Amino acid sequence: MCPASNIALGLFKNHREHAVKDMIDAELQVSLGDDDPIFVGFLDIGAEYEATQNAFQYSDGQMH
Repeated sequence: MCPASNIALGLFKNHREHAVKDMIDAELQVSLGDDDPIFVGFLDIGAEYEATQNAFQYSDGQMH
């Protein structure tokens, strides 16, 4: 999934409100992607991981 794309499309207000946390907390396997980096303003997948990690204060180990 690409939380930044979902935010850009207006499905969620920000990373903090995105359903990705509920999915991770439910121990589902989640993969982050970069649907359209130019559209959402991220130029690489690392920025998506960083934004998600910062929003939920996940450790590096939790982001494996």
